[in-house]
Amino acid sequence: GTDQKTGKILGELESEVMEIVWQSQHPISVRDVTEILQKKRKIAYTTVMTIMGRLTEKGLLRCKTAERADAGAGSHSGAWKRKRACKMEPMPFMV
Repeated sequence: GTDQKTGKILGELESEVMEIVWQSQHPISVRDVTEILQKKRKIAYTTVMTIMGRLTEKGLLRCKTAERADAGAGSHSGAWKRKRACKMEPMPFMV
């Protein structure tokens, strides 16, 4: 939801993560985002994974997985939690 005091939809860390994802020219892993953030601040991989999971739940990121025969035909909504090969990309938006 929206922060009642500031009207912001994304927190500071969520915004930083989205900037990194948008600036990437290709789908980016949680580890890659963590390494970029660690140049600016001390932050744990699990924290970045949680933030990227929230951004996925908010519909701002999606998991891009390699095509695999055993991947199944299901939704990608929870795939970021299950697949180490998952890379994140921004959701396409209508302009």
